[in-house]
Amino acid sequence: MAEAAAPPLGSAGSLVTITVSPALSNFKIIPKDAEEEADTNMPKDMKAALLVLYNVDASKGERCKTVLDAYLQLLAAGPSGNNRISVGQAILCWNCGHVAIPANIDEMGEAPPEAIRKAMPPYAQCASCNEREQSNWLCFTQPDGETIVPWIQKLGGV
Repeated sequence: MAEAAAPPLGSAGSLVTITVSPALSNFKIIPKDAEEEADTNMPKDMKAALLVLYNVDASKGERCKTVLDAYLQLLAAGPSGNNRISVGQAILCWNCGHVAIPANIDEMGEAPPEAIRKAMPPYAQCASCNEREQSNWLCFTQPDGETIVPWIQKLGGV
């Protein structure tokens, strides 16, 4: 009798164990509109979003986790003075799992995401796959829930 091969990571029937930083609860997902805001299935923070991404496609979840872990490491290490960085507000792309400052940030102007959301479109464009409609702004706050931490990425992406 031949042995059955183990299912690929993230495929139906396989179990995936991930370890996530508690800080991901402080990454709030900003709904685009009233419909997203009222949707009880819409993740409210990145811990929940990671579960959704891993459930849909493990590679999207892994990509998102990798980018977020790199961001948290960058924050923990502090500025080195040797890297060129971009600072701003990031988006989560549901299409590919990438997290970064939008590719079309110049087109969107200097308005804060709350003002942009009320004036959409234009939607934020993923810096990786160029998707515009399947993205949400992220707002990362300190544990006090009030102090906003900007997204920092090395030039060229995280």
